[in-house]
Amino acid sequence: MVKEGLAIHGNSKSVSAVKSYAAFGKAKPAENEKVYVSAMESPGCFFCLVSGTEEKLLALMSEISSVYDSLSKDELAVNVISVGDVCCAQFSEDNQWYRAVVEDNVNGALTIRFIDYGNTETVPISRTKILKDSFFAEPPLVVKCSLFGVKPAAGETWPDESATLFEELTFEKELNAKFLSFTEPFEVQLNESGVDIGEELVQAKLAVSTKTEVESIAQGKQTSGQYTDPVIECGEMYDVVMTHLSSPGKFFCQLENMKEQLDGSKCL
Repeated sequence: MVKEGLAIHGNSKSVSAVKSYAAFGKAKPAENEKVYVSAMESPGCFFCLVSGTEEKLLALMSEISSVYDSLSKDELAVNVISVGDVCCAQFSEDNQWYRAVVEDNVNGALTIRFIDYGNTETVPISRTKILKDSFFAEPPLVVKCSLFGVKPAAGETWPDESATLFEELTFEKELNAKFLSFTEPFEVQLNESGVDIGEELVQAKLAVSTKTEVESIAQGKQTSGQYTDPVIECGEMYDVVMTHLSSPGKFFCQLENMKEQLDGSKCL
């Protein structure tokens, strides 16, 4: 009950408790943004900071430091924490405190991701503290992304060379980003001074384009004389009618502009 925020320890002076990552609000980038890549694992997994939020980030870090640098060892101490929980963690390189989420817990060694930067580190639980409720007001300042329209040239895993080139193309550069999906990890197209990052990976033979695959499949269906699936584009808005609901995570919608076509194809 303490962990869920429904109770506190009898000797505690704070009402704060460990909370899950779901307690944060959701990031909602615009369709077109200027971004910086703040951390990356591969072209299929990287983190972007939207340009213009740098001052907000600095102010947040200053406020966190003013609170957590003054705490004693036992204040806001974390005793139990699970994967998916949020904490305030001390980064080993500068001993500063940052908001973080637990991604793995192996015998008390926590793999955490700093949610306002995107980088990870493994720390003991002693280098974490409960994140005060006031620091949940601001959603994470970086968003998790994957590069739209490309996949590894061979197999399912991105080779190290692709990560190296991706970093060279994006490091400390303001990029034009087009967001083509609505939830994390966001699928994005990245462009820097007219250079399409995905196309550069394709040209280097480290990736293949998936855009032509989608187009050829759609074209094949349109000319086959068989039933054609509706074609929709990520990032676009459509008028729909919900036709069946299993749960909030599984439901079916019909495009309004296909109503007449579907009505005319009903079996008699």
